[in-house]
Amino acid sequence: MKKFIPLAIIVLILIVALGGIVVFKLRITSPAEPPLNTESPIAPPPVSEALINEQLENYLPQVLETNYNGQVFCAYHLYGYDEEKATNMVKAYVWAYCEEYYLASLRWVRASASP
Repeated sequence: MKKFIPLAIIVLILIVALGGIVVFKLRITSPAEPPLNTESPIAPPPVSEALINEQLENYLPQVLETNYNGQVFCAYHLYGYDEEKATNMVKAYVWAYCEEYYLASLRWVRASASP
């Protein structure tokens, strides 16, 4: 009987310790997550053809790498665009042609182009 009491105390301590470890791990691995908000807190600006054209005018000259430190000129045609409200993205369908020109002997010379 005397050997049973210390053994029971040790088993009881182990059970309490293991229970505390399990509860502690559950709190760390599965914190209470806030519900997902499907609505964007900041409303995106309305998409228009004028806004897309403005973005294209700024973006397209950066696509072509300059080889002669010249200036890039682009012509483009916007065929249309799709708005994806779920992902808050706009896909624009564009044809573009960009050329680099540099100044040599007071003349503009075409350096490189990209269809």
